[in-house]
Amino acid sequence: MLTQTLRLLEENGLVERRDYHEVPPRVDYRLTELGKSLGVLIAEVDDWVVDNFYATRGE
Repeated sequence: MLTQTLRLLEENGLVERRDYHEVPPRVDYRLTELGKSLGVLIAEVDDWVVDNFYATRGE
């Protein structure tokens, strides 16, 4: 499942994959600029949820 998710993120330009061509296999993933910009938006939504948690629950 993790591999599928990372491939989908890569296909959509949110992460880039680096293959070191070693044995045993070694790869790493990094956010692209597009992925970083999405991270900023997600952090803003997270802040909103934290600030409004009780209001959204009617408490």
